Amino acid sequence: MNIFLINDGVQGHLNQSTALCEQLCKELSQKYELISIHDDLPSLNSEDKNYFIGAGNKVHKKLLEIKKRYSDAFVIAILRPSFFMSKFDLILAPNHDFIFKKVPKNCITYEGALCKTSLKETDNDIHLIALGGANKNVLFSKEILLKNIEYLSLIFQKKHLYIANSRRTSMEIWNAIKSQYENVQNINLLDINSTNTNEFNKIMRNASKRFITPDSFNLIFESLSTSGKTYILQTAINKKMRSFFLLNKHKVVVDKLIEEKKAGFVYADISLGIKNMLHKLIEPVMGHEPFAEVEKVVYQIKRFF
Repeated sequence: MNIFLINDGVQGHLNQSTALCEQLCKELSQKYELISIHDDLPSLNSEDKNYFIGAGNKVHKKLLEIKKRYSDAFVIAILRPSFFMSKFDLILAPNHDFIFKKVPKNCITYEGALCKTSLKETDNDIHLIALGGANKNVLFSKEILLKNIEYLSLIFQKKHLYIANSRRTSMEIWNAIKSQYENVQNINLLDINSTNTNEFNKIMRNASKRFITPDSFNLIFESLSTSGKTYILQTAINKKMRSFFLLNKHKVVVDKLIEEKKAGFVYADISLGIKNMLHKLIEPVMGHEPFAEVEKVVYQIKRFF
């Protein structure tokens, strides 16, 4: 048996694919090989069963090319393909991809994202604020976001607080944060350009409270798959409390996490006017167990190997 993970270089795709392959190979006592989407395929033994796994549209296209070239190859798409779904042997996709669509017979769904589960005990003195950036689905207001961060910095003055940006965080917002917090003793700034992934992941696993902007969808579920508490950090406001979203499927999922108290919520109440905004922190339910979606999925797909 050979298991190949096709990588398109997108970190979010690689994280989910790696989480699946590592858990799968652990269960099967096998190893997997990581292949770049740009590399030639290794020579395949026709007597072996060959499995190809990957996430993202470019990888999905590559998987179908492999299937056409090697008819006995077993191809597994992570995330819902936007084309020819029936041609994949197996599709693993988040259930929110099918809110308005029928789930095909060759598809197994999961909640949110495939992430490594961590039951490691967290450090009550470490908190993390993780920032994404505006996109076509999520609104960002510099004023609201910075005010919410200021609120957190004030109520957690006795904690070690990390603030991390991402490639999507605007320089305007990040420069404002640096200007305000760079010399604050209990606050560390984690710049994406000088912080490696392993360092960030270690801090996230250690943090007992993690505040994440709603656009960072995969990171929210990575946090929910880790011990400690996860909070959605409001990034904009209009007439409704959680109007940082335009109408889209991610809004449905994040609103549900908040309503079911799987995630907490930090927001500004402007019922008395923008100048008199009040900040509030809603706690998630106590005793919430970390998500274990990758383990659930692997349990269901082992029969194909």
